[in-house]
Amino acid sequence: MLKRLKSASLGDALHDICEHLEFAGVRDILACFDPLHPRHAHWVAARDATPSQLQPLISLFQLGGSATDAELAALPQEALATLRAESLLKAAGDGWWLGGLMLVPVQGLWLLCHMAKPNPTLYFGDDSIGLALRLSGEPDQAVLDLCAGPGIQSLRAAQMGARVTAVEVNPVAAALAQLNATANGLGERIDVRIGDLYEVLGDERFDRITANPPLLPIPDDLPYPFVGHGGPDGLSITRRIIEGLPERLTARGSARLIGTTLSDGYLPLCLEELEVTAARLKLDIRMCVTAHHGLHDGAVYFEGLAATCASTGQVSVEAARVAYRTFLDRQGATHLCAYFLHIVIGKGRLDLIDVAEDPPHDLWFAL
Repeated sequence: MLKRLKSASLGDALHDICEHLEFAGVRDILACFDPLHPRHAHWVAARDATPSQLQPLISLFQLGGSATDAELAALPQEALATLRAESLLKAAGDGWWLGGLMLVPVQGLWLLCHMAKPNPTLYFGDDSIGLALRLSGEPDQAVLDLCAGPGIQSLRAAQMGARVTAVEVNPVAAALAQLNATANGLGERIDVRIGDLYEVLGDERFDRITANPPLLPIPDDLPYPFVGHGGPDGLSITRRIIEGLPERLTARGSARLIGTTLSDGYLPLCLEELEVTAARLKLDIRMCVTAHHGLHDGAVYFEGLAATCASTGQVSVEAARVAYRTFLDRQGATHLCAYFLHIVIGKGRLDLIDVAEDPPHDLWFAL
């Protein structure tokens, strides 16, 4: 799969498919729903309300379904042949399917990524959109996208004219990011590298650094998918990224990171540590908190974390609940706190801006 995803002809073929979906108006139909929360159930409703000739396209490219050759007759046939030859389109009965992938329309781009599932390896979610919406840039700026995944932050920066270096530790996700770059006509602006954070860089510095690292606070004794496991306080990878910023940012450069951590419902428990880090590294860190969600039996995020732990097959949901309750009590934590960090080289200060509502409206955006 990795070798095939790197094929330039595959990226070009996917570009042709995306252009047809644009011409057919598929993006406009899906854009009728909240762009911050792309949901399978919404798109099912959209498909069922569309003209019959569009329904197989939405089934195949957005809903994980299949479509026959006859139903795909309006698509560019050479591009379809390439997708089949490269095994991106796989045989399914008398038709074809994307093997668990989907094309998500987001911010004028098309992103090929995994469909939502409990234990993903090619992650794209609400946090991806939340960070992408906060990115800014100017033509020809040098941008570093860490933990790039399938590449939404890289694509967004390149879309604004930046020259992007995308770093991803998962080789398949990195190949998918390169494929997405070509499919969106941005391949010449995005350099995808496989590796662990800064280790694959030379002495390069960047005008913008963005990162959507594994960010959920998970106790060490509970299993959790690696794409979301941020260590006991959600900051394991984030700490490493912050430590490298003084050597990687230009003098007027800035970093934007997204994350979650533990709180008592009022303040993030990591504030003192962040304050010390800012002073030591001479970084000005602005932490914008968007939500404090309760972590208790029956709460959405508590139950979601327990269910995702159980999806690994290594623990039951109830055992995960018990372990997580014990962990939270030990930490003195009652809430999951969502935040964005804006970081520049400066005097070494930490500013907290809390716009969270009670009860919270969302994770990444307050009303």
